[in-house]
Amino acid sequence: MRKSSILHCRQASGLEHPAVAHDWHQMMRTRLMEDLLGHDGVKWVALIGADALPIDFLPNNCDVDSAVAMWIGLDSLLKDTPAKMLVRTNEALMLSQRVDENRLLLTLADLNVNIG
Repeated sequence: MRKSSILHCRQASGLEHPAVAHDWHQMMRTRLMEDLLGHDGVKWVALIGADALPIDFLPNNCDVDSAVAMWIGLDSLLKDTPAKMLVRTNEALMLSQRVDENRLLLTLADLNVNIG
């Protein structure tokens, strides 16, 4: 498919409109986070922004702020920005996956979860 055809399809579908594009991104972000949260043993999932604050998190009733602050502190100690980082304790594990240079997904899970 040629680039002009793809652009025409996006315009015809309404994806070029800023409000529609924002809703689509929000829907996809929520779906990704719900899919991760759907694994047995996953306690919560947070999307962290460039300002080191949670953009969104599921479930909405959990307190992720202290974990996010600790994670950003660990991340800042490293010379390179890792694509993935894992911290494991006797009780749980926290895994981050960089989405792009400004955002990362942070997940808290039980030890028996296979979410790598």
